[in-house]
Amino acid sequence: MDGEGELGVGALHEHRCVVVSISIPILDPVVQRKVEPGAPPPTARLAAMKVLAAAGIPVGVSISPIIPGLTEHAIPETLRVAREHGARWAWKIPLRLPGAV
Repeated sequence: MDGEGELGVGALHEHRCVVVSISIPILDPVVQRKVEPGAPPPTARLAAMKVLAAAGIPVGVSISPIIPGLTEHAIPETLRVAREHGARWAWKIPLRLPGAV
């Protein structure tokens, strides 16, 4: 991603017509592949975040889903790294599982 290319982030910023939230539930690529098979790795999401932020696009991070015992311990690090890559806000949705799970 070159910052302009397919996304046209310069035009998006110029017209102030978009904000972006990128989901990064956990930075550990091994855990991430198990939780989100087929999804881009955290490094790719962080790189996209950095390009968007550098172009002036407001960007935030979703740390969802929060999976007790699996991802919750990594929240502070995920928030710190996302901020370093340009995130201005964060939000979450806790994972709610039925009692039998």
